[in-house]
Amino acid sequence: MKTLVIKLGIFGLRFIYFFLKLFPQKKRIVMLSRESDSLPIDFLLLSRELKETLPEYEVVTLCELLSSKDVSVLKTAVYTLKSMVLLSSAQYCVIDTYNVAVSVLKHRKNFHVMQIWHALGGLKKFGLMSLGKEGGHDKKTAELLCMHKNYDTVCAASHCAAELYEKAFGCKKENIEIIGMPRIDYILDGGSEKKLRVEEIKEKFPVLSNGKKNILYAPTFRADGGFFIDEILDTVDFSKYNLCIKIHDVDKKHSLPENAVNIESSLFNIFPLADYIITDYSASACEAALTKKPLFFYTYDIDGYKKERGLFIDPLKEYPSISSKSFKDIYAIIDGGNYDFEALGSFLNRTVETADTCNTKRIANKIRESLK
Repeated sequence: MKTLVIKLGIFGLRFIYFFLKLFPQKKRIVMLSRESDSLPIDFLLLSRELKETLPEYEVVTLCELLSSKDVSVLKTAVYTLKSMVLLSSAQYCVIDTYNVAVSVLKHRKNFHVMQIWHALGGLKKFGLMSLGKEGGHDKKTAELLCMHKNYDTVCAASHCAAELYEKAFGCKKENIEIIGMPRIDYILDGGSEKKLRVEEIKEKFPVLSNGKKNILYAPTFRADGGFFIDEILDTVDFSKYNLCIKIHDVDKKHSLPENAVNIESSLFNIFPLADYIITDYSASACEAALTKKPLFFYTYDIDGYKKERGLFIDPLKEYPSISSKSFKDIYAIIDGGNYDFEALGSFLNRTVETADTCNTKRIANKIRESLK
């Protein structure tokens, strides 16, 4: 029954799209995201650059948070139809996640798709690597939905990320370009806009400027909607440290204790306020490494996570001096001041090879070349 419904749905989409393509194509670049209701930082920076370098092209963005499990079928359907209207009239499309309209439809011959993804590579498996696992589709459904098809260009920040994308998207090596991501520019030099966002956070949470060191904990999303925090709360000396927690955007279920600061803002704007950054298997580790601040991998559930989800990089095995199943081990390093910056440098060099402020320009240049 599920297979029949999917096949009928795809047939309907292709039927509608056939007639939409009868309308004239425009000088239009479309950016589609299912990761956020607001404009992602990558789209914001890239759209600005494109408007300067390609003023003859209209840049249109469509962004809605559809990755949460509680999103209605109607909302997803409306978003898909809006995407189809934009795709049918555009010459170029930039996406940051899987988009069903991009992958299942037959586009015009002079239409180009760029996948920039919504993370700097990653530690955990995803896409075609996670089929049949927790958080992933079954193989049959993935085939019906043509998952991650039609990508002409895939942007990566390193050869490590390129290897991951080749497996996760099933794309060819020659389609992957090591040209980075706009967010790298923002992390390394966000200018006055970033300073303004940081000041807004400081005003909202004055406790972060009380003279104590700030420990930031940013765990990845888990299918059960939760993460373990008890050991952290029992270990941290709150007379010396502030504990800031950034819950994943998709995880809305978690309530936090009063002595933890829950910051609902982009991690990129929280990084400047953090003295220590702790994550687990989140791709935000790659972004945090760019700050060159002490980064830790708190992998308390790594055995189960590897079995259920799968890891591309095992931090406990590959970076043991900055990883632990026990938060007490991590806290001992924080409080003792004996951090292994060599391990951090090794991780950064492996995951981000485009650590400069020219990422947005390189991507815009690639788009301009393709349009010519």
